[in-house]
Amino acid sequence: NEAFAAQACAVTKDLGLVALPAGQSCATYTIGALACILTHEGAAASDRTGFEPLPSYLTRMGIETIYRTNNFGEPPVKVNQYERITEIAARCKGPACPDPAFDETLIYGLADELAASKSDRVFVTLHEAGSHGPSYWKKYPAGFETFAPVCDTVEVGTCSPDQLVNAYDNTIRYTDYVNAELIKALNGIPNARVAMIYVSDHGQSLGEGGLYLHGAPNAVAPAEQRMVPFLVWMNDAFKSAHGVSEQSIQRSETLPHDFPFHSVMGAFG
Repeated sequence: NEAFAAQACAVTKDLGLVALPAGQSCATYTIGALACILTHEGAAASDRTGFEPLPSYLTRMGIETIYRTNNFGEPPVKVNQYERITEIAARCKGPACPDPAFDETLIYGLADELAASKSDRVFVTLHEAGSHGPSYWKKYPAGFETFAPVCDTVEVGTCSPDQLVNAYDNTIRYTDYVNAELIKALNGIPNARVAMIYVSDHGQSLGEGGLYLHGAPNAVAPAEQRMVPFLVWMNDAFKSAHGVSEQSIQRSETLPHDFPFHSVMGAFG
């Protein structure tokens, strides 16, 4: 239909996104992975890390911090503005409001909020639901069911391999759309140096070796639960100010849960 045709145009491959090599997550579950991503310890972090997470540190340093979430599991954070996705959706009045069931609501009004900010430095965390199982088919609007038939039950072991992979691939397709819309919104903010980092907390098993979902101990966790993407986008002003390019930030390998903390600290100087 026309709505989906318009959505299908928004893909990250057209927007200068840098896809660094997939790397190994430090944990296969959200709480452990977020402790790694948000503290300087990286892969050495424990679930109950006592170190200050990145958003809290930046808040204390006078940087405006915004945390928008459609998920759970982050360590306690102290930020200027913390909003769940339902609160973001509730601010919208009218027939064209975003559906709080889906991740794209996380970017509703964000560009306008950033453009209107009085701060010269702003850090935003968006915690998406993404491809978190087992209800893969509920993570994207109906218009994004590119691959069919899909597994439409939480009893994923009862679905055929094709049905399960189709549902999962639709979540990837939708996440790519959300990221593309975010990049377009950020790129439209006037007089701003902007960078975006995207990293998954963990992967998902889709029946390989008889395993499903995630959460396996690292000692036995398969690659499907631990290999995650690390993506970066930078606008022209950011690249110019920092003397970097898409080519210069490429690496032969990445540590996706060790890189974000230090990359953000470097970006803010």
